[in-house]
Amino acid sequence: AMAMPVRLLVGALANDMSIDGWLQGASGTLTIQGIDLGEVTSVTASPSTGVLFDAVSVNPQGTELSVPISVAQDAALGSRQLHLLTASGEVVWAQVESSAFGIGRVPSMDSVTPIVLTAGDETTLTIRGHDLSSVTGAVLLPGDGAQLVGKPQWAQDSLGELLTVTLHLDATATTGTRVLQLLVPGGATPATSSAVNTLTVVPRQ
Repeated sequence: AMAMPVRLLVGALANDMSIDGWLQGASGTLTIQGIDLGEVTSVTASPSTGVLFDAVSVNPQGTELSVPISVAQDAALGSRQLHLLTASGEVVWAQVESSAFGIGRVPSMDSVTPIVLTAGDETTLTIRGHDLSSVTGAVLLPGDGAQLVGKPQWAQDSLGELLTVTLHLDATATTGTRVLQLLVPGGATPATSSAVNTLTVVPRQ
């Protein structure tokens, strides 16, 4: 029987990065883990508009690369791909999805319905507000017994923006008040309770 060919990765390899994204107007340091990263001479993103990278630095082992990043206040929201460039080409990522990062903006919530959730049920929440399009996830705080189902879905209608989020509550989920927190690349809405973001979990009757 003929042996199947094996693809060998020779030289630098990128495994993952330290953060899933950045907020508009933010700056900081991005860290990438990998192998033989000392070959990297520069870092870029695609699309590149609104994102600037400074000079790279790599630890002596070549396993960790750090690069300062600055995101413009008006940088387009959404996903970008990170590219690590060497003198001879581009570093391969062990998994292509690991090269993706997002640009986000913290949204504001005007209303959430329903505000009462039943333990053991799966409930779809409708959230009204502003800047909801870059929301990538949601959590209930405290988080015990609650899981996000699928991905948040953004839309617009005659009343403005709306986001639908489906949550599953375990039958044993602790009852009482919870805070709904929306997640975006690089940030999240406040974790403190307010009149808008507070939901109540009740036991099944």
